[in-house]
This record gives sequence, C-alpha cells and structure tokens, in this order.
Amino acid sequence: MEKTVLKPYVLILIAVIGMIASSIGIVQNAAGVFFLPMSQSLGLGMGALAFSATLTNLLTGFSSPIAMRLLKRYSFVHVMRLGIVGASLATLGMAFSTQLWQFYTLAIIRGFSSSFFALAPVVYLIGNWFEAKQGLAMGLAMSFTGIFGAILSPVLNQVIQVTSWQMGYVV
Repeated sequence: MEKTVLKPYVLILIAVIGMIASSIGIVQNAAGVFFLPMSQSLGLGMGALAFSATLTNLLTGFSSPIAMRLLKRYSFVHVMRLGIVGASLATLGMAFSTQLWQFYTLAIIRGFSSSFFALAPVVYLIGNWFEAKQGLAMGLAMSFTGIFGAILSPVLNQVIQVTSWQMGYVV
C-alpha cells in the first residue's frame, strides 16, 4: 500500500490558513461579541470600546511593512513567534483591564504584534510558494478569516454568557 504524503505547497496553504484565521478571524472578526458585555460590566460606551478594534486593525495594517522587513531580515519563525506571544499577552491583558486607556494600549500592542503573523507573512509565503495560483491561494486563505470568525463568534458568545467577558479573552 502506497503512503500518501501531502505536497509541500498544501502544507504551506494549511499553515497560511491557520495564520490568517487566527490573526484576523479571531483577533479582529470575533471582537464584536465582547463589546456589549464589557460595556455593561464596566460602564463604558460600546463605541469607545469598539474603537479598540479599530486601533487593532489600523496597527496591523500600518505595521505590516515593518513586519515584512523583519520577516525578511531575521528568522521567519522567531519573528512570527514574537508576534504570537505579543498578541496573546495583549489579549490576556484585556481580560484584566478596567479602564478605556488600558484597552486602547493593549489594542495597539495586539495590532502591532498581529502584523507579524497576519497579512505580511501570508502574502510573503503565498508569493514564494504559489507562482501560478497566487490569487486562488490568497482567496482560500482570506476566506477562512470570515469562516473562523463566524465559527468562533457564537463559541465566544457562549463562553461569555456562561462565564464572563474576561474569561472569553482568556479562552
């Protein structure tokens, strides 16, 4: 019986989907489930809390060129790990935040950190591995941002309802 081995480009596509789904699908597309319970718990306006998601998105976008330079200059894996750790710690910090300035500061850190495992490395990897089918690979990867956000939003909403919005950030 012949052993089936996945081709390297399939593994790269799976990795890219995981990166983009975790950075944009979770960090950005599922953020909205937190605003109402946070607003009620902390007495802060939903618009003010939602601005933290805007800050995350802006920082992810604006810091992507920096991330690309660092990814090309240093170890790709180490730079991505640094981003994952930074975004994870910022997200965890949000669970313990009570002031608006704390959410904004952590959103900036999370957005900057997310750029190291979001669009910049995804574009870089797809550009290097998919010569003829870059559009298809990018379309597949990007579709999972919405799919992951759609799957995770009700899961996080349930966690928040059963426990708290703080535990939602921990999860």
